[in-house]
Formats: sequence, structure tokens, C-alpha cells
Amino acid sequence: MYEFLPAIPRRNCMNRFSPQSKSLIDASNSIRRFQHYQIPLICLMLLVFALNSCQTNQGWIELDWVFVDKSLKPVFPGGKKDNVCGLIGAEQAGESATISYDLGVRLNRYPCAESTNPEECLLRTRSTDLFKCDRARGTVEQTSSGSDGYLIEVQVIAKPKQGSPFIVRPSCIAVPGPRYRKVQGGTITDLAVYQIVLHRGLDKDMIFSECREGFDN
Repeated sequence: MYEFLPAIPRRNCMNRFSPQSKSLIDASNSIRRFQHYQIPLICLMLLVFALNSCQTNQGWIELDWVFVDKSLKPVFPGGKKDNVCGLIGAEQAGESATISYDLGVRLNRYPCAESTNPEECLLRTRSTDLFKCDRARGTVEQTSSGSDGYLIEVQVIAKPKQGSPFIVRPSCIAVPGPRYRKVQGGTITDLAVYQIVLHRGLDKDMIFSECREGFDN
């Protein structure tokens, strides 16, 4: 036979402590809860500090381009050429002597404030970055203070093996407009893909005297 023992009621352990002991226990629990949230709180504060410290006036301009023929078919990259180096041209029309040259893309930056007249921007000292004939992408770091921005210009530069580099006229090699664009300082600006149209250059028809807009300086 089984003998059933009477059930013993549970007692709250806290009833065995004095009011002073209960206060100490409550304080200890509060400290534990604070420590539980302390690490995430510190991490959040560090993150906010890092974000604030990253708010500088540095930015980047990203530029991609593709050289295309008159029918807008890709030449480089993604076309029949691996680069635009070693093209053939001549100084004057009808000359039998040919000159090898490379094509590069140059990004000019003129510092100017938002309220500055564009013509005034072009009189200021510019920063230039020239990308060589085997490049189809360029990234430039730019710094501007306050609300200042940049006026940017994209040019095609021909660099003959003999002679001085020069800026190519749009009638010979066209860069899509507008010619000058405004860029806000301290931001990342993606200029997308520029289609640079080779009206001349693929059939040994680059005549330097006709296509030279000005010497590179």
C-alpha cells in the first residue's frame, strides 16, 4: 500500500529576508540589468561618434566611358580594340608621313561656390586627372569646404609620339554634353557612362592640324 504524504506549501524565499536585505537584493538586480544593457549602449555611442567623425568634406567623382564609332558601336572597351593606344594620324592633310598617337580622357575640376558664375570658375586654378589610353574608368577624390562645389569638364587628349599633346575638337571626337557640369563638394558623384564618339581616328584620318582645339597645358 502507498502512503500519501500531505503537500507542503511553498514559501517565497524573499520572506526569509529582512527589509534591509531585500533593498540590497533589489539594488543588485538593478546593477545586473544595467550591465546587461551597458555594452549595447556603449556600442551605439561609438557608432554615433564614428558616423559624426566621417562627416567630412571629402568626396569622389566616378567616371566611366566607352569609345564608339560613328554608328555608336563600341570600339573600346567591349569592341574591336583592346585600347585606344597607337592610333595613326598625320599633322597635315595629304602628308604621307604618319604619326602614332594615344587617346586619353582628362577630368578637369574648377573649384567654385554655388553662387559663382561658371565663367568665373574657369578662371580659377584647376585640378586635372588624365587617364591613359588603356583605361575606361577613373575615380578622383575631391575635397570641398562648406557649400562649395566643383565645375567639372571632360576632355579627350591626343598624345602623339612626336609632338605635344593636344585637346581634340568635338567635331573630331565628340564628348557628350553638357561640356561643364556642377558637382557638389563632399559627395560621391557617378557620371555614369560617357559615350565618346570617334568621328575620326579609326581610319587613319586624324589630322592634327584640323582636330587640335588647343595644346594641353
